[in-house]
Amino acid sequence: MNLIVEQVYIFFYAVLAGGVLAFLYDILRIKRRAIKTNVIILSVEDIIFWLLSAIIVFLTVYNSNDGQMRGFIFIGNILGVILYLSLFSKFVIASSMMVINFIKRIVLFIWRVVTYPFKLIYKIISVP
Repeated sequence: MNLIVEQVYIFFYAVLAGGVLAFLYDILRIKRRAIKTNVIILSVEDIIFWLLSAIIVFLTVYNSNDGQMRGFIFIGNILGVILYLSLFSKFVIASSMMVINFIKRIVLFIWRVVTYPFKLIYKIISVP
């Protein structure tokens, strides 16, 4: 009985790790929507994401099951990704983009207020 309970905890730990992986991917998606970058930087971001994902899966297996690879751990990871993407992803992305766009508008407004006197002085000086 104790072995079964332990395996269930390991499975839930794997589901949690899958949710964390999906959340990290959402952070990457949010960053890509907010900041446009070139192909080289996108490739570097992808490599970093997959390395980080491999580390997270490895640590999950190592910490929860003493490094023993079991099929149900990968099933738990996949289930965690699916649950996160179906339950939380749209909300996380939409709310994050709303906050980022709001902050962008505030920064743009402050920039316009700060630079207005300089633009006005430039217009006065540049008119012959």
